[in-house]
Amino acid sequence: MFQCAPGPCSFSREDVLRRVAQFIVCDDQSLAVADKAAFRNCLVAMQPNATKADIPSTHDVSTFVHNEFINFIKQLKVEIQLPSTGRISTTMDLWSVEQTKAAFLGITGTGSRSMPAQSGHYACKSLPFHCYFISLSERAGIISSVSTKLLCLTADNATSNDKAADLTECLLHRRNIYSFSSDSPCLPCLTHIINLTITSVLAAITKISNVNTVTTIWEFDPTLPENRMDDLLDVVTAIHTLAVKIQCSGQRIEYFETLQTKLWY
Repeated sequence: MFQCAPGPCSFSREDVLRRVAQFIVCDDQSLAVADKAAFRNCLVAMQPNATKADIPSTHDVSTFVHNEFINFIKQLKVEIQLPSTGRISTTMDLWSVEQTKAAFLGITGTGSRSMPAQSGHYACKSLPFHCYFISLSERAGIISSVSTKLLCLTADNATSNDKAADLTECLLHRRNIYSFSSDSPCLPCLTHIINLTITSVLAAITKISNVNTVTTIWEFDPTLPENRMDDLLDVVTAIHTLAVKIQCSGQRIEYFETLQTKLWY
């Protein structure tokens, strides 16, 4: 049964573009969906008089998402630089996708008073790690040419995070800003350290250390004798490789969620 929801009373090319972009972003769909004939036919069926120009393409959606992000960053910068907004506590981490090895930088900022928590993930290419943190902090208004609202930095014990903190301090000192130190306001991430410890323990008592590359993950067969432990199934390694294989495809994720729902009910 369909649920009634308020919507526009007339067809709008701009509204269709916004709705398609929201569907792709919020539902974690591929940008290529917008160019798929079956998807475009669905939009035409809902608006038979629509022309090709009325139906957004992958390029249209990509441009729209990019512009919305730019507007979001600009508004976020205005809010952070308000006098009523306190100093910002940041948490960052760098990780790579196991299937493609693409690098991403995740940053979460939490401010006092009226400033809500904001977070985002940003793709990293070839620049040094610290450049992205400083650049994003400047774009978001946490660091400016005359002041900073950076309170502290929480990260794991990777040397790249230490270097980012040191170079952030050097940058601020060159601007005659001395309210941030790379020593005292830098907090270690206890959760990540615990995770590293657990991973090291599991590597010693399971076969999980043998599946640390893309090739070995896809070729790993938990039923083979050499991948078993005392003739028993290595449950930890089997679940790890299964989770990676499920996450590499939107269809697999959807199918797995369907199975979970069936088993739950």
